Amino acid sequence: MTRNGALAGMVVGAATVILWNLAEGGLFDVYELLPGFLLATVAIVVVSLLTGGPSELVQRPFQASRRRPAD
Repeated sequence: MTRNGALAGMVVGAATVILWNLAEGGLFDVYELLPGFLLATVAIVVVSLLTGGPSELVQRPFQASRRRPAD
């Protein structure tokens, strides 16, 4: 998950819950957290895949710690 993916998930999830709560009848009788969670998850995955991995600045310390021999 990338920073942009997490942000997209928060925005989509919140918007879904708010809009779902305003709608009435039929499918909208489902508790709003379920569709909010599902759509937020989709947004996180899609945006994270589209924006790529972590930057070199984030990866450098991680890679350095992997090269150290175990004590």
